[in-house]
Amino acid sequence: MQETFEKTKNWFETYVEGFFTNDSINNSIIRLKLDHTHRVCHNAAILADALKLNSQDHLNARLTALLHDVGRFRQFSLYQTFNDAVSDNHALMGIREIECHGVLDGLDAEDRRLICRAIACHNVPALPEEKDERSLLFMRLIRDADKLDVYKVLLQNYRDQDRDSRNTVLHKLPDTPHCSPKILDALLGRKVAKFEDMKTLNDFKLLKVGWVYDLNFSASFKILQHHRYIEQLKEILPTTEPVTTAVDQALAYVASRL
Repeated sequence: MQETFEKTKNWFETYVEGFFTNDSINNSIIRLKLDHTHRVCHNAAILADALKLNSQDHLNARLTALLHDVGRFRQFSLYQTFNDAVSDNHALMGIREIECHGVLDGLDAEDRRLICRAIACHNVPALPEEKDERSLLFMRLIRDADKLDVYKVLLQNYRDQDRDSRNTVLHKLPDTPHCSPKILDALLGRKVAKFEDMKTLNDFKLLKVGWVYDLNFSASFKILQHHRYIEQLKEILPTTEPVTTAVDQALAYVASRL
């Protein structure tokens, strides 16, 4: 099992190497996504351990994490953005790269299907109706593993003075005190806000706070609490009554899931 993962990881590292150039800005952004992938693999392994997955499903979870953002590299190369709305769906781009290069050809058809299905759904607003519990497991696992590291990336880049990296991660949203009513209403209703309703950087932060309502596993909430991601977001959000109420409600929800 480990041999299969290492072989796929070697392919991935070689593939990503092809997107580095002589441009330092490009390279810092490619490195950001490469490092993100490594941390998501770590998160996925922790969740797989907590869920006591068998060896094949543990491997599938780690392979899904390794390949979940493989489409990001070509996306940035072609469009100089990570915003799917103005470029292309990076998950589907990744599936095309995986199939084109035969990355998962060594697995049986069912394992390939599970991994690709999870990758295709890791960035959708809500999971599709799915009766296959095993398939749902991998979808939920990669979404949690990914979200847990996006919190880290968001907070790092909000504080980062590197404007190019910051703008890429934070989608060039204006850093103003405003919080959009639609975003706040979704959060107060214990729902994940819609990406298209974001107008400001504060909206982006609030949308990420609302991700707590889309986490799936006790182990995910333990990681979230350990790093104090929601508390850190609260520190860089306005202290208005609606915002404080919404964030405190999210914190109470996290505590209830532990």
